[in-house]
Amino acid sequence: MVHRVTTGAITRRKSTGDSSLPTSGLSQLDGLVALKSCLGTHAPALSVREMDVFQDAVWVRCAECRAQYDLTVFQFETHQK
Repeated sequence: MVHRVTTGAITRRKSTGDSSLPTSGLSQLDGLVALKSCLGTHAPALSVREMDVFQDAVWVRCAECRAQYDLTVFQFETHQK
């Protein structure tokens, strides 16, 4: 199965032990920039932690930098290979 999502908002959450992030929430644009940077530098370390079609949300975590991303989803698509 392959899942494709169309996202609206991407927010990066501060993970425990990461002092480089401010304690307040980052803007949605900052979340997108951070996720793109993370994808460019260590994409194999990214994993989908949870997907909830009722809340229209996907949670992604990077094992390398320990960042956590909350994605607000507009559309889910599931395709069978």
